[in-house]
Amino acid sequence: MPSGKTHNTLNSLLLLFFSVMSIYLWHDNKIINDAVFLFAGYIIGTFYLSPDLDLKNTKSHNNYGGLKLVWIPYINFMSHRGRSFWNPKKWSHKTILGSFSRVLYLFILLMIPVLTLSILTKDYSFIKVMISLIVSAKIQLIELFIGIEISAQLHYKLDFGGKN
Repeated sequence: MPSGKTHNTLNSLLLLFFSVMSIYLWHDNKIINDAVFLFAGYIIGTFYLSPDLDLKNTKSHNNYGGLKLVWIPYINFMSHRGRSFWNPKKWSHKTILGSFSRVLYLFILLMIPVLTLSILTKDYSFIKVMISLIVSAKIQLIELFIGIEISAQLHYKLDFGGKN
């Protein structure tokens, strides 16, 4: 199995390729606007939401610095390279479900303080603003997720040799 350094190097080379292709297609603003979110998702997926987040002391885990502690429950719940469709504990290296589980986990972590503050202050306006932002940016969020999943797919191909 490739090391985290190998994963990051190959993902970075592919990002360079995508960047060159986007510059070539620069004349179309719609492609560039979409590409920004795809690239952002790809970078986030490579360095922060890697399928190897279910392991301690990996590159992506250490990229969080002091905040890496928030991933300990995820590490304890997920089985590394588990690939069973029916068992969520084995989704870390599963197409779409792996990326979805990491994004959902991060979303829940971000929403806990928001919900707590809203309940304590009895002011739910921030939740309404969050929902309206998510609804209005749904295309960009999908593009972001696709970028995260493309990064994960390369990771799976390196880990499993194309058998995922």
